[in-house]
Amino acid sequence: MDHLVLIPQDFNLVVTSEKLPQDIVTVWSNQRIPQGAIFYPFQGTVRIDKLNVFSTISEDDIRHRYGLYDEITNTEGRKVRNCNWIRFLRSTDAYGPQVNIVCTK
Repeated sequence: MDHLVLIPQDFNLVVTSEKLPQDIVTVWSNQRIPQGAIFYPFQGTVRIDKLNVFSTISEDDIRHRYGLYDEITNTEGRKVRNCNWIRFLRSTDAYGPQVNIVCTK
């Protein structure tokens, strides 16, 4: 499916596939990010790519509270996902050594 993703220039989407029905896509930084840097859900540039990500996010997902935008439309008979980088963040309920970005309101 075609994806149009709004993402800050400091980040990239990284695709890992282990022969699953769909790709696993995560957000990685492409440079050193200073501690305390702030990124907003609505900032960045739109990048276009074909990704095997067909799942939808439930309405009660915590990422909605932090600016998640995720919409699938049909354009000329093709499904197209318009979303922002928040869609590809992984969330956790506990702070630990694996946490590398903290979202706040």
